[in-house]
Formats: sequence, structure tokens, C-alpha cells
Amino acid sequence: ANNTRNWILGAVMLLLTIVALLLYQARLKQRTNKKLQLQQKEIGQQNFSLQHLVNEKEWLLKEIHHRVKNNLHTIGGLLDAQISFVKTDEAVLALNDSQRRVQAMSLIHQKLYQTENLSAVEMSGYIHELVDHLSHSFSVGHRILFKLEIESMVLNLSYALPLGLILNEAITNCI
Repeated sequence: ANNTRNWILGAVMLLLTIVALLLYQARLKQRTNKKLQLQQKEIGQQNFSLQHLVNEKEWLLKEIHHRVKNNLHTIGGLLDAQISFVKTDEAVLALNDSQRRVQAMSLIHQKLYQTENLSAVEMSGYIHELVDHLSHSFSVGHRILFKLEIESMVLNLSYALPLGLILNEAITNCI
């Protein structure tokens, strides 16, 4: 009877120890979960702040491209006004060439602020607009037919601007 009582007490003590360990582990798990929830909340707030900064940066970049485009249009207008004051045909041709170059750069900045990608230009649409602009500025009407077969291509601004100027010169020379 004494042995049985000792075995029962030992088993009860063992059970109490196991229950105590399980309760300790459960409380530890709760604390860890609370810490993780707090960290997730902080990360969520940081993500929100970062997303706000990204949106603000994109808006500022669009605004910069818009202002650059407007400034280039102003330069084009000044060149147009200057044309009425020059006397020689060579000067008029030089100012017209400069005006077309400025317009080619302006079109790229216009494309940049109208799209979601603020550092690259979809060249197919840009080239179509450039050809239309040059066609109208030279008043070619139906004398020249432009047949454009252009694959869709997105170029970084550092490549798009020089390519736009090269295309402007090549198309102008062809006309």
C-alpha cells in the first residue's frame, strides 16, 4: 500500500510537472505571437510609409517630365518667334531645324509623364508621333507616304533621347 501510494504521488507529481511545462510553453507561445503581431504591425506601417514615398516620387518625376516638356515647348515658341525677325533663308532653316529637334525631345518627355514607367519610352508610339509631327511641319500632305512597320520596344531615357534626335535628323534629311 505504501509503494502504491508512492507510485501514485510520483505519477501525480509527474503529471503536474507536465501540465506546468505545457502551460509555460503555451504562455511563451502567446508572448512570441504578440511580439510577432507587433512586428508585423510595424512592418505594415513602414510598408505604408514607403509606398507613400514611392507614390510621391512617381508624382514628382511625372511633374518634372511635364515641366521639361513645357519648357521645351516654350523654347520652340521662342524659336518660332525668332524666325519672324531673321532675314536670311539659312537662318530660317537653322531655326526650323532647331525647332524640330526641340519638339523631338519634347515628345519623349510627354511620353514619359503620360505612362506608368517614368524612366523608359515605348518607341513605337513615339516614332509614329515624331513622323506625324515632321510630316505636318514640312506640310508634305500626300506627296510623301510614310509606311511604318515598328515592333514594340521600350527604351531607357538615356537611349530614347539620342535615338529620337537621330530619327528626327534622318527623317528630316529624307524629306
